[in-house]
Amino acid sequence: MSKTSMPYIETRDVGDVTIVKIFAPPNKKLMEEQEIQWLWERHLLPFVEAPDKTKLALDLSEIEYMSSAARGKMISLYKKVTAKNGRLVTFGATGHVLEVFHITKMDRTLALVESEQAALQELAKPMEAPKPQPPQPESKPLSDDQMKLACAKRLLQLAGSPEKAKAAIDQVASVQ
Repeated sequence: MSKTSMPYIETRDVGDVTIVKIFAPPNKKLMEEQEIQWLWERHLLPFVEAPDKTKLALDLSEIEYMSSAARGKMISLYKKVTAKNGRLVTFGATGHVLEVFHITKMDRTLALVESEQAALQELAKPMEAPKPQPPQPESKPLSDDQMKLACAKRLLQLAGSPEKAKAAIDQVASVQ
């Protein structure tokens, strides 16, 4: 394959944001596994791993079709950027690409806007702090007595009264 038939990117900086435009000549389709891997390894991965690249706007305006493998690489790109506390916004998706983003709910994971200007505005917003998660109790195995107590409490809840709970226990004991 000649270089002109392989996908490639063009980059430019606008302030602290890097615009990454993907091209997939000659037919604007990212579908061949070999081409997607080549694009990932030769262009996107080294670029994203650069420590100073934390705000990326991915321009998809030159892409008319993306295979599931290409969409998978986009999710990997998102994860790599966010792992270093960066942000990724995609823009310019139209037609089939936009439809598939909605169908697969990628638009819920990836920030997807219409234009470069909207992407720059989105990336200019302060980064939202992660929502604090309530502390999770440490999970320890229950002792036999704790398990019996938990079962008895649940049985009482389900039965509604101690008398009904005792009747249920008696019924289970008679089966054994």
